[in-house]
Amino acid sequence: MRLKCSRCGAFAGNFQQFANQDTGWGICRDCVDHALTKGTSPADIRGLYGIEGVHYQSAAPSPTPGPWHYVYGAVWSTPNGPEDGGVCVATRASAAPIEPSVKYRNMRLCAAAPDLLDAIEEAIETMRDAGINPSARMYAAIMKAREPSDTHPYTVFCREASGEGTTWIGTVYANTPDEAADIGRRQCSEDWEFHDYDNVAVIGVARGDVHIEQWDDKLCQ
Repeated sequence: MRLKCSRCGAFAGNFQQFANQDTGWGICRDCVDHALTKGTSPADIRGLYGIEGVHYQSAAPSPTPGPWHYVYGAVWSTPNGPEDGGVCVATRASAAPIEPSVKYRNMRLCAAAPDLLDAIEEAIETMRDAGINPSARMYAAIMKAREPSDTHPYTVFCREASGEGTTWIGTVYANTPDEAADIGRRQCSEDWEFHDYDNVAVIGVARGDVHIEQWDDKLCQ
């Protein structure tokens, strides 16, 4: 679930909702670290905000800046991996044999993916807070890439708010039907080149990627 920090209002990441917080609210990692430096105990943090890594972002691991190196079937921070005290950045388990150069590029991308996803999500939230509508496809792609346990495909049906025109049907990935409706409305607005997505009304949300065999808008008018 997409959460905002109840202490500073910033984007707090996609985590499970903690029962002791209002729906949609949690805590960001920066505020956790700040609270700990000010004397708040880990037990108090747990009681207020939940479990680290489940309800809020885990502490950052030891820095492993690139360039990274593919050694012993994994990506390491040093050329010789464990032999020279390197940090294992990522592993590739049970993979079919592929060219080493491709493995190297893939593993570096896999290792960087979490940070890239977080950065893009923060950019999306900043755009929304500034009143700028980000690309719905961008957000949908992020949700699909993360594939958290509570994210599902939804089929969204939209029409012009005026009731005129045809029906837009699209599949999006979201945590809830309401979130799916919001993503679908934005994506429909982009497809129809509307400057204001409020001109689009969601008329239905179905769980799953629904395959439409037949559809005739004229029969609905």
